Amino acid sequence: MKKVLLVALVFLLIVSIVGCSASEKDVAGRYVGSYSYGGSSYRTVISLEESGSYMKTVMKDGALHSIEEGDWELDGNEVILYDSSASTHHGMATKYEFGGDALENNGNEFVKEED
Repeated sequence: MKKVLLVALVFLLIVSIVGCSASEKDVAGRYVGSYSYGGSSYRTVISLEESGSYMKTVMKDGALHSIEEGDWELDGNEVILYDSSASTHHGMATKYEFGGDALENNGNEFVKEED
């Protein structure tokens, strides 16, 4: 009886862990966030497409600062952006933690906009 109960508990644990993982479809969308750094104000928009491509636009003090494009992937709850403008294979990588309705990087949160 104890073995059956133990097997059932392990099964439920595995199902709950697998069920909590995000999918690319869950993560795809438009994320917006603002932050200050070095006396300047930044507003960032990150658009993640279901196809695996992305575009990140950064405004600094109200003016266009940078546009970045590339590919993204999901590794567990970590979203990894690969900048295609870099000269290395798959470009430079920036990692974000996905928390259901937001991406977080370096203490900055980018909230998913509703469709």
